[in-house]
Amino acid sequence: MTDLYDLYRNDSPAGQGTKDWAVKVTAANELTVMFGKTGSKLRTRVLKLNPGTDARSELIQRSSQKLSEGYSLIGKARIDDKGNVTLAQDIEQATWSLSELDEVEVETALKSLVDDIVEYSFDTGFNMLPISAEYDANLKGAIISCDGLLPTGGWQIARDAGLSFLSGGKVMGGGKIDYSLQLLLLVGLSKKLPDGSVTAVASKGQTDRDLMPSKRGLPADFVEGLELPRSYVREVAQAIGIIAKPVQILSQEAVSTPTAICF
Repeated sequence: MTDLYDLYRNDSPAGQGTKDWAVKVTAANELTVMFGKTGSKLRTRVLKLNPGTDARSELIQRSSQKLSEGYSLIGKARIDDKGNVTLAQDIEQATWSLSELDEVEVETALKSLVDDIVEYSFDTGFNMLPISAEYDANLKGAIISCDGLLPTGGWQIARDAGLSFLSGGKVMGGGKIDYSLQLLLLVGLSKKLPDGSVTAVASKGQTDRDLMPSKRGLPADFVEGLELPRSYVREVAQAIGIIAKPVQILSQEAVSTPTAICF
């Protein structure tokens, strides 16, 4: 799955043709900007931000500046490494869904997902980008935040933001997948619910493509599709129980001879 750019376009009144400007936040909390004449291969500029600067806020500020300069927001677009632009209506749209389950079962799974993130953050800390999570009892759901990799304010799997609560204590859900990290978190959630409860597909026209990994763990092609740093994917996957955490091996000096071994 590819994270998309916000694409802006300016129709020059001086007869110089239209110009494109596109921007997105990277996994390293930087801004990638693409610019050039419409229809040409856009050039790239990576903007490294000062420590402590929120990349999402910087994106909003720079986008507002372009609007004041006469640019108009076209929408989402994918731009490859060579600067070729594909508009959102011409690419796959990714969505997820949660089959009808008992409310308590979903609540337990979401709380477990939140607890995993909080525990990992407390015990180990995320080396690349920190993730924070909380369970909101009023919204009956989880709110997971990660600057640059999720929407401002975090991704909600909560009442009226993905989850629909039905009569008889049942709940179902679904929504769009706009960020690679969302898909990775959905895989973690699926491990805490009955098999097949959580699905994710990419649709284009009448064609659907399954986005969920078909094997245990994280197949290489799934990780490549996320377009996140491999080390970061591994770190998050360990935190939320998709893959096992590494076992720390004590040195021989640190190991005492046990008097009994219990199973």
